[in-house]
Amino acid sequence: MTGTSRVVLLVEDEVDLRTVIEELLLDEGFQVVCASDGVAALEWLAGGGRPSLVLLDFFMPRLSGPEFIARLRATPALSTV
Repeated sequence: MTGTSRVVLLVEDEVDLRTVIEELLLDEGFQVVCASDGVAALEWLAGGGRPSLVLLDFFMPRLSGPEFIARLRATPALSTV
């Protein structure tokens, strides 16, 4: 990753898997913001959060990975994420 931001948005509904990935990223010096599904991730982004990287699960409740990407791209304020 280049630049000054080392924030990773981790979107994963399985708690154990999310915890393991979060710990690995923290050990490598990243800041990690966790969301349990695509809706929660979009809410964080709508509130002004801007990650350097999004790690996104494909199959999630409420809003799947592909649905999350479609909404992200369709929202002008978020389309550059």
